[in-house]
Amino acid sequence: MNDDETLGRAVEALLLCPEVDPADYRNYALCMAAKRGHVDVVARLLQDVRVNPSDEQHRALRLACKEGCVDVVQRLMQTGKVDPSCKSDVCMDYAVEHAIATGDHSLVVTLLTDDRASITNAQVIRLYECDWGAWSSDEDGDI
Repeated sequence: MNDDETLGRAVEALLLCPEVDPADYRNYALCMAAKRGHVDVVARLLQDVRVNPSDEQHRALRLACKEGCVDVVQRLMQTGKVDPSCKSDVCMDYAVEHAIATGDHSLVVTLLTDDRASITNAQVIRLYECDWGAWSSDEDGDI
């Protein structure tokens, strides 16, 4: 049995206990699973109605973006409950900016192709400063 299977079984066992609330501590379990890229655990936690992926200003999404966990970001986006343009009011911590910083184009595309996505002028500049050739659709660099 590999580590992911062991973790999955542990999560399943915990969720069977009536005294365990996966949403405790502001959905901490979801946030840490998202941050560490455990997409199967994230998917299982999202099945529980008590878990709120948009809690703490979409913290799970922001953490997954910051760590470059594309599969987790995609799974969170599938819920329709997270905002790809989200930010933390406390520290102006944007999910899109984390995605740009990873340099993972598929992560940025996952966020920006959502109908709810918006991007600031500063974020456009940051995109431009990245590996532009990988973003462009023609040799002039126009998207």
